[in-house]
Amino acid sequence: MSAQQIGKLRGSFQIIAFISLTEQIALGGQPTAEELAHLAAAGCQTVINLGLHDTEYALEDEAAVVSELKMVYHHIPVEFERPELSQIYRFFDVMDASAATATFVHCAANYRVSCFASLYMRSRHGWTQSQASRLIESVWEPNRVWATFLDEAAQELRLVA
Repeated sequence: MSAQQIGKLRGSFQIIAFISLTEQIALGGQPTAEELAHLAAAGCQTVINLGLHDTEYALEDEAAVVSELKMVYHHIPVEFERPELSQIYRFFDVMDASAATATFVHCAANYRVSCFASLYMRSRHGWTQSQASRLIESVWEPNRVWATFLDEAAQELRLVA
């Protein structure tokens, strides 16, 4: 899923807070089944969902929709008010295993994802704290829960400011 392919698609969908992070990684809010089909057509091979399945915004049986589109689906449910460090490690494992594929990562509105992705980019792609903060701030201003989580995760991962 190249930046050029994603650029062509932008007019075809309205995924909340859609960001093309790299040529291989795109982030956003909850997609519709049609938007997932557009992503698949653009070459997306992996979908990672950090949202919860039992919410009003969730796509009914997203795993089946993604599978039908011949993409790989991973679900790492992160409760918005209770993110856990263990989830960061699972996310990193899935992202590392998917590194050779075009990957779309989403939650409801790209809040959770922007935080997880910022830590991933710092850890695996050498981003600075400033770059990571810009990514998050392009989507939202983290509340106390997420600001604390980001600090704890950065310490746990031994990321330098």
